[in-house]
Amino acid sequence: MIGAVRRSAKGFRFFFRGLGFLHREGLWGYAVGPGLLSAAIGTGLAFVTYLLLDGAWELLLDQGLPGADLLRSWWALTLARVLLAAFALLLSIALYRTIAGLAILPFLGPLLEAVEQRTRGEVVQLRAGVEIQNAMRGAFAAVQMGLAGLLVLVLGLCTGPLEVPINILWQGYSLGRGSFDPVFEKAAPARAERRLLIRRYRWEIVGIGLAFLLALLLPLAGPFVAPAAGLVGAALLFEER
Repeated sequence: MIGAVRRSAKGFRFFFRGLGFLHREGLWGYAVGPGLLSAAIGTGLAFVTYLLLDGAWELLLDQGLPGADLLRSWWALTLARVLLAAFALLLSIALYRTIAGLAILPFLGPLLEAVEQRTRGEVVQLRAGVEIQNAMRGAFAAVQMGLAGLLVLVLGLCTGPLEVPINILWQGYSLGRGSFDPVFEKAAPARAERRLLIRRYRWEIVGIGLAFLLALLLPLAGPFVAPAAGLVGAALLFEER
C-alpha cells in the first residue's frame, strides 16, 4: 500500500514536471490548439451538464415530487445544488475523457515527437499501418473508458458518501490512461506488451490522472494546460525507466 501511494505521488509530481518542461523547452506552440479546444470542451461540458441537471431537478419539483414543499426550503435547495454541482462535475469529467481521447489527444502527436527529440535525440517512427491501428485503438479506449466512467458514476450512487472517492480514483485512472496511452503505443506496438506496461505503471497512471483531474477543476486555464502537461509528464516519467 505504501508503495502504491509513493508511485502515485511520483506520477502526480511528473504532471507538474511536464508542465515545467513545456515552459522550459518552449513547446507551448504544440499545445495551444489542443489546449484551446480542451478549455472550450471542459468548461462547456461542466456548465451545460449542471444546467441540465438543475433543470431536471426543478422539473421534478414542479411535477409534484413527494415532499416538494420541504425540498423548496432554502437549506434543502442549497444542499441539492451542491450535490447537483458535484454530480455534474463528475459526469462532465467522464464525458470529457471520451471527447478528449477522440478530439484532443490525437492532435498532441507532434508535441510527443518534440519531447522525444529533446529527451532521446530522435523521434520514434512507426509504420503508417501501425499508426492507423493505434488511432483506432485509442478511439476505442476513449469510448470504453468514458462508458466505464458513466457506469462507475451511476453505480456509485449506491455507495453513499463513498461515491466521491471511488469516482475520483476511477476518473484519475481514466485520465492518466489517456496521458500514457500515446507513450505506450510507441514503446510497445504489440497489444500484449502494452497491457504489461499498463499493469506495471498503474499507480503512476493514477497519480498523473489525479493531477490532471485537479487541473480540470480550474476554469479555462486548467483544461487548457492539462492534456499537454499530462502527456509530457507521462513521456518524461516513462523515459526515466
